[in-house]
Amino acid sequence: RSIVRWYFINDALTRENTTYLRPWTSVRAHGEVICGICATETKVFSGGHDGGIMMYEASNPKSNAVHTTVHKGAISSLTIAFDDDNKWVATGSFDRSVCICSPHDLKLLQRFSGFTNTITGMCYVPQTRCLWVACGEKCPYVMDVRMTLNITKYVCGEWDTRSPRLDKLFYVEGMNEVIATSTSHSLLFLRYNPGAHSALIPAHTEWETLFYCVKNNIVELFCAGEEAVVSKWTQFSTLNTYLYMCQKEYIAHKRKVLCITQCPELDLLVTASEDGVINVWNQDLGGVAVAGGTDAEADFLSAGNKDQLLYQFDEHRDRVVGLSCHGKTLISVSWDRSLRFWDLDAGKHLFTHPDGHDGVVRGLESVPARGVFGTYSEDGNLHVWDASQRSLKIRMKSPGDVFHARWNPVREEWITATEFVCLIWSFTGECLRKFSCGRPVTALCVDLTQGDI
Repeated sequence: RSIVRWYFINDALTRENTTYLRPWTSVRAHGEVICGICATETKVFSGGHDGGIMMYEASNPKSNAVHTTVHKGAISSLTIAFDDDNKWVATGSFDRSVCICSPHDLKLLQRFSGFTNTITGMCYVPQTRCLWVACGEKCPYVMDVRMTLNITKYVCGEWDTRSPRLDKLFYVEGMNEVIATSTSHSLLFLRYNPGAHSALIPAHTEWETLFYCVKNNIVELFCAGEEAVVSKWTQFSTLNTYLYMCQKEYIAHKRKVLCITQCPELDLLVTASEDGVINVWNQDLGGVAVAGGTDAEADFLSAGNKDQLLYQFDEHRDRVVGLSCHGKTLISVSWDRSLRFWDLDAGKHLFTHPDGHDGVVRGLESVPARGVFGTYSEDGNLHVWDASQRSLKIRMKSPGDVFHARWNPVREEWITATEFVCLIWSFTGECLRKFSCGRPVTALCVDLTQGDI
């Protein structure tokens, strides 16, 4: 039970549908039961209940064998993790940990701990460069080997609670599938879904708005919800584009935040809320570092910290539902039907259209490349304004309350959405076509590569 044997494959003998392999050599490797064997092109590895790993040369197993012990308990699972850039030997143990070792000298590189039970199975998925681990739970653990992170909560989401408990895991190359055996004697086929979400950010109890930008090839997300807190999330690194960490929180509104935008020229963040107040932040100074915890949040609105806000505009009489920056000019729209223009460099009000629409304004869509922006309202109109002249250029009338409007830069068209119908308009305001959605439209966006809606 503690011997590793090698067999010839090319000259195997087959009789009556049975294949007999001729033994080549054997090595007494461990003092206890051997629980797993795996191999690369030139190396063979074995793990045993003695807690040790053995490495052999595939061409000459009895010479230069290397032995090391990395676990406090018996090894229960062994696999080779490899992708285009790296190769590792991964071992799971009864001590509820996973160790990552170098395939060259079995040097311990990383250790993952905190599993709920004995490691029963592992496999490596090259597409996502992650190690999947089974330990008797219904959901596999997903580990990023390069960053030493447990990313299960970011990629698995809500797992089906009716699933059986997983036992062994096997990756099938070419099929892009992981096959799992379970304690209920069933097979589960887990397929890589290229259309699934690539990241999961549990940021708010109820989401209201989201804004993103790219700095130095790193995506930054600003999101807000019911809690009246704006959270800033950044990509962990360019290697792990699906991992985000919360870097800052901006806390200065009394009611929930409804819209966010950014002024790239001045590196300012602008937020607006249900209370009709617009806050302008210096991104380098504003916000509370999340590492500060609740004490930092509690002290943020003290007199000593309020000066981290550059400006606060409170001229709107109702909730602010849209923001846009054209150069150093900020444009805001509100349920009070007004459009207001602000100088962000000087922090002062410039101009107001008191009645931009005949009904409540729903939002604002900006087209900086054309120097215009559009506002849409429950009066059924999409108004296109000249940002520099602050004047109305085009009016597009839809058959009903306009809930959403977007500019399609690929096709150079406007899209408006009423409750059940989407309409496509030329830049000059001509209705080109319309189509029924069949159900209420709750969101609208444009694919910036193909121009699809």
